[in-house]
Amino acid sequence: VGIATLERKIAAIGHIENGIVANKIIPHAVFDWDKIHADEFSNRKRFLAVLFPKDAEKFFSQPMSQSLAESYDGKIFTLEFTLNYKALKIDDRPLCIDFGTSNTTCGTYDLQKGGEPELVTFRDVTSAEIVDREILPTIVYVESCRDGIVNYKFGYEAKKEIMDVGYDTKASVFYEIKRWINSLDDEEEVTDKNGNFATVKRGDILREYLLHVIRAAEQQYQVKFKNLHMTAPVKMKSKFIREMKKLLPKYEIDEKGLDEGVAIVYQYIAEKIKANDDTSGKILILDCGGGTTDLASCNFEIDKSGDWAVLNIETDFENGDSNFGGNNITYRILQMLKMKIAANILRNENLTMHELIPDDEDYILSQIDLNYENKTKIYKKFETEYNNAEEMIPTKFAECPFANEKRKVKRNFYYLWQLAEAIKIEFFKSNLVNVDFEEDKKIYVKNPAEYYLSIRQDGKLQKYDNPMDGVEITIREIIRIILPDLYELLKTLLLHYKDDELTKYNFRLSGQSCKINKFRDLFKEFVPGKLLRVSIKNNETNPFKSADSVSLKKYCISGSIKYIRDARARGEHKPLIYYKPNRRIYALNILVGGEEKTLMGRNGELQVKKFPGSTGVVEFWVHGVNNHLERKIIHHLDKSENAKSYSLEEIINIIAKETTFTKLEITDSIGETIQNVELPTYNGKVHGVMCIAALESAESYGFNVYQIYLAPDEKIGVKYWIPNKRPFYSYEDENLQTFFNGDK
Repeated sequence: VGIATLERKIAAIGHIENGIVANKIIPHAVFDWDKIHADEFSNRKRFLAVLFPKDAEKFFSQPMSQSLAESYDGKIFTLEFTLNYKALKIDDRPLCIDFGTSNTTCGTYDLQKGGEPELVTFRDVTSAEIVDREILPTIVYVESCRDGIVNYKFGYEAKKEIMDVGYDTKASVFYEIKRWINSLDDEEEVTDKNGNFATVKRGDILREYLLHVIRAAEQQYQVKFKNLHMTAPVKMKSKFIREMKKLLPKYEIDEKGLDEGVAIVYQYIAEKIKANDDTSGKILILDCGGGTTDLASCNFEIDKSGDWAVLNIETDFENGDSNFGGNNITYRILQMLKMKIAANILRNENLTMHELIPDDEDYILSQIDLNYENKTKIYKKFETEYNNAEEMIPTKFAECPFANEKRKVKRNFYYLWQLAEAIKIEFFKSNLVNVDFEEDKKIYVKNPAEYYLSIRQDGKLQKYDNPMDGVEITIREIIRIILPDLYELLKTLLLHYKDDELTKYNFRLSGQSCKINKFRDLFKEFVPGKLLRVSIKNNETNPFKSADSVSLKKYCISGSIKYIRDARARGEHKPLIYYKPNRRIYALNILVGGEEKTLMGRNGELQVKKFPGSTGVVEFWVHGVNNHLERKIIHHLDKSENAKSYSLEEIINIIAKETTFTKLEITDSIGETIQNVELPTYNGKVHGVMCIAALESAESYGFNVYQIYLAPDEKIGVKYWIPNKRPFYSYEDENLQTFFNGDK
């Protein structure tokens, strides 16, 4: 369906679908935001409704211009009608958004309806029974990119496009786009199902996804939002907010918005105020989401001595893993499926995971206690078997040189991923209702015969129907394959706490992975079980009460909405939030003459290393917990003219503004070293010296590189030069650690 002016200009393009009004099915005309030309509705009331048959859908779904529309030579039907077009009113209420790695939620409140959080619903079109859900998958599908004009589908509509082609999509699909925060200017080459391609900045893709979320909210509430409150990652709040302001300049984004950790516990604190309960407390928040895990602490104190309550909150990022979440569990299940299917086809064998991973839980835990590297040894047979299965059931599509084979291999991966996701959901449900695992309940997959894999036989990839026939999966096996990962995660997060320190906290566990009974059991290795039971019993939002993963995801957005409502709208209390500097859990070294030398230690020690002025490349090594090497970074020094001369004191001031270190700390370490540098003389000529320092960024979870060039100067002896732009590197290689780049 289309709407045109009487002068035959396009006003809107959409489609007809059935909707329910007063329990009756009534046809509705639905128009996408990007296909409504609002200017054509100004000062007009008479329009033409243009109806065209179903077979014209493909033509009108492409990016449409006036000339292209006029070239359509199929049947159309027109009807003149009256339409009163009203622009949406601007609403001062903030729209709260919890932008997640795997799923996103948003909502607001209505004081006239009691002020309870109201979450935006999104139409799930991926199943036969269409339902509305309160979470939206963070997935972007490239619908078309003809002539450089890129159109997308998001969330459930993106998933449906992938499912409709049996996971054999030719178009580009993007997952985990939240990981792009540190690289929004990087470009992605996108393709559509017709073979068109274009180059798009990551930031543009992310912006379109967020605008889709905002427009869905505006459509549901029938208002235009101008104020956004976006919960930010605990460890990089200022960076996140700054990038969001760049991406969405037409909206006012709350610079004092909550981080995700404080949002999760706000409801708990608000209830303390309302019930005249404890006036202070310590809370530890462990949020294990779809793609990341964060551990944050929150100390709060409620002062009711004045006319209103003053809420003092001190929050601190304690630890985290940007590359572990529910997706890691999905991937382990995918690995298991691939191995089981291969063994069933090759040997008619029901391969059990207990053959690949030690069946002694105490042994597994003790080995990881002794050395983190032992986890690799525990998974060695498991990974070897998985790599062997790659020969028969390939999933590493990034390695495929030929397009046709790459499509089949890519489909294998996404078929297995979706199947693993379905099994994980069933595992969560079964895991919650079956506390006693003596009876090894089997998990079955619905309608397995609808799926197929491309199996390598006789050197060719051939279609293999119903690959799950004869394959059995049990709860015990799933627990076995995720146990080492879960224990290593908890040990890494909680390692720096002393024996009795954790007993001082209340605990708030959030995220889908926290609902696993084995996760809770492993948590008791670090927290007394009695204390954890008390914390869970007193927790209104106990993640172990419900099998609904959606409710776990909603804790953050609900807390965010209630905070804005209580502190901003109603003025029920005055919040004073203080963010402590991130705990330094990483050490940074630099290679000098082939040996590692410290640049920045975990305890705050700083050093500067000297190199010849002609040096062009340096190598950084980032070490995490237990001195584990997290990543190596090859850094190319800035040799352009993009540098400026400063006094040494001015350089120290620049560094102090951009990092978590004080001016005194920088002066006593880096400043003093540089001041005492003697420029070398070769063959009677004085040469410059390159000094390299790296300090933790004040805005993002990583470090800035400071390249200070000491140049000889006839008048003052030495000049100090520093590039105008200081490079930033994340501690964690967030951009590369993804399950969807084709190397798994």
